[in-house]
Amino acid sequence: MPQENKECRFCHARIPGHAKVCSACGRDLETGDPYKFGTGISDVVESEKESPSTTAPENKQSSPASPIWKRLALLVLVFLAGFGMRDLFRIIQQKQQPPPIPQPAVEEPDEPDESEKKPVQEGSELLRAVAEMSERLERVEVTVAEIMKRAASEQAQADVNEPGIDLEEQPEAAIPESPVSEREEQEVPVSAEPQTSPLPAERKPVSQMTIDIGRGVTMEFVWIPPGEFVMGSAASEAGRFDDEGPQHRVRISKGFWMGKYEVTQEQWEAAMGNNPSHFKNAGRNAPVEMVSWEDCQQFLRRLNVRSPVVGSKAGQRGRDVTFSLPTEAEWEYACRAGTTTKYYTGNADADLGRAGWHSGSSGNSGNVTHPVGQKEPNSFGLFDMHGNVWEWCRDLYQKNYYARSPLSDPRGPSSGGLHVVRGGAWGNDARHCRSANRRGDNRPGINDFGLRVVARP
Repeated sequence: MPQENKECRFCHARIPGHAKVCSACGRDLETGDPYKFGTGISDVVESEKESPSTTAPENKQSSPASPIWKRLALLVLVFLAGFGMRDLFRIIQQKQQPPPIPQPAVEEPDEPDESEKKPVQEGSELLRAVAEMSERLERVEVTVAEIMKRAASEQAQADVNEPGIDLEEQPEAAIPESPVSEREEQEVPVSAEPQTSPLPAERKPVSQMTIDIGRGVTMEFVWIPPGEFVMGSAASEAGRFDDEGPQHRVRISKGFWMGKYEVTQEQWEAAMGNNPSHFKNAGRNAPVEMVSWEDCQQFLRRLNVRSPVVGSKAGQRGRDVTFSLPTEAEWEYACRAGTTTKYYTGNADADLGRAGWHSGSSGNSGNVTHPVGQKEPNSFGLFDMHGNVWEWCRDLYQKNYYARSPLSDPRGPSSGGLHVVRGGAWGNDARHCRSANRRGDNRPGINDFGLRVVARP
């Protein structure tokens, strides 16, 4: 009766049960050491004679290595080319649907094994698919560029024919500039009245403009006339900071349109397609927040794509306008609207409560934002210039910039790592909501940073 075979614990070959040495790997089954010829070699010879079919050949080759590394390399190439796996396999599947026409077999002497040819064929198929997709993408990019160019041309023509702006009143002739002497280096006396250019008696001060920013959402603007004012705070003003001085006269030589309200969550979403605000529960008419200075630049670029025109009600061709953030000087000039007090409603904290939402001992915000336009406007017709959210300005911030600021239309320093924010917010006390208060920041994702837009003719 033949003896039952067993398995080598080193190479797992099947060998006779009585064998002491594996005929496949040549190791001693007990010690694992290579077998020393001359001692017990007959065991090996006898085992091979008894059951030659049960022993594994010494030069047996394993199955072909898996081509996983090749596939991974190809997948990396696919992702670097910007393609998704889903599209890639869809193309491969489409290529495989119509069965290929069988080709007559050609016998060659050194034909590789089918198991070795299959990975090569699969790799070639993937590379051909990638090349095909690259060609398709190039054609698509050219087509998209042509479509965008044609759409821009059509939009420009549509803007000329039907401007998306509704004017209640068009500003008349610009106010003549009054001569202003060069600014003295010393601080303006506290008792001095701001030299604000008076508006002509025949001119109505309130002019408004409404534009459609998309999705049926509009944005309202009021006209801010040119003029002069005293910028900064007096040394005796309660709660002032050192960077608010010295007080100095500033001339705003050109009028501009300014957003009647802070940009709302609804307006931001209409232009950008998203709402980053933390206080979404405050409503779509609450100011957008959690926006950085760079986010604001993207928003303004979206608005400028439309290139709206300012025209009269009679449909005459008007002037192009460009949307941007206000300069720091423009912001304070528009906020004060001819006043010299801490807030445009007065000097007392109770006066601030009539103008905006804030925190602190006299606070009224409840530590949240509120829908725009619920407080008293200033004489230019602007709402929420105090509190609710900080408003980004165009200028870079420097603490001592006022000491060398130019007299006419200052644009801020040429260098710096921070941008100016103005007006205070729902979480600030009355001190930070004053007309003269200024601050530099560059942090993204802050839930009390918003913006107000200006449109320059």
